[in-house]
Amino acid sequence: MDTIISSEFPESCRADEKSIVLAITQSGETADTLKAVRVAKAQGAKIACLTNVVGSSITRESEIVCMTHAGPEVSVVATKTFAAQVAFLLMLSLKIARKMDKISAKEYAELRRELFALPKTVENVLKESSGVTKRLSEELKDTQHIYVIGRGIGYPIAMEGALKLKEITYIHAEAMPAGELKHGTLALIERGTPVIAVAPPGEMRRRIMGNVEEVRARGARVIMISDEKGDADVVIKMPKINEIFTPPVYIVPLQLLAYEITVRRGQDPDRPRSLAKSVTVE
Repeated sequence: MDTIISSEFPESCRADEKSIVLAITQSGETADTLKAVRVAKAQGAKIACLTNVVGSSITRESEIVCMTHAGPEVSVVATKTFAAQVAFLLMLSLKIARKMDKISAKEYAELRRELFALPKTVENVLKESSGVTKRLSEELKDTQHIYVIGRGIGYPIAMEGALKLKEITYIHAEAMPAGELKHGTLALIERGTPVIAVAPPGEMRRRIMGNVEEVRARGARVIMISDEKGDADVVIKMPKINEIFTPPVYIVPLQLLAYEITVRRGQDPDRPRSLAKSVTVE
């Protein structure tokens, strides 16, 4: 199983009659995703889609249609769509794992219960992290650069968080695999540089704590998102949950922080400049 950026699929991938392509698009009208689907179909692949819009172009191109049912997505930056898509993919992963006998029936039932409890978990995180994100927004509203670091499952969370920051705050926000800091980015860390460390539970946590020490030694202002205390200037406390369910939960304070900074800068968090709700041209 491979994850491919839609815009790169036509040139970099080859499908055949044994391939299944799952196209993920909020609007169902994203031009590069539609093109990738048509290329894959021409090569013989079966097409499934995950979208939020009934009757959209992607649904007419697909043999299997999966809906997120997230409701109308007013904001260009599509925060709830991210959570809904990740939740669907987590459920799909559990079902595949069970069918392949990678997990037992008991494990499947336990994981499914935890997944279905996530809405309440997210609601609690929204309430509990709003105070600290408001305080941080005042501190960060005039900064020029923010670095977001993560390892393992924490890295895609860092990428989505950095994307939200740059989309609506217009501050340069860069996501980095924490293990790659020594390959250039450490040269940009100086006294006061904001670094957000995404530190979910799991095998990678000990190693990212080492990266936190690296950037602090160079004067960085470290904000850590974790369910444990660490050597950071600010810790946004998360609930204790299974590592695989951290993306839709740990992204919440990053989304909130982006929102709060944007409002403090007097900008519209729902309609960022130069961006469109659906990318309908390549």
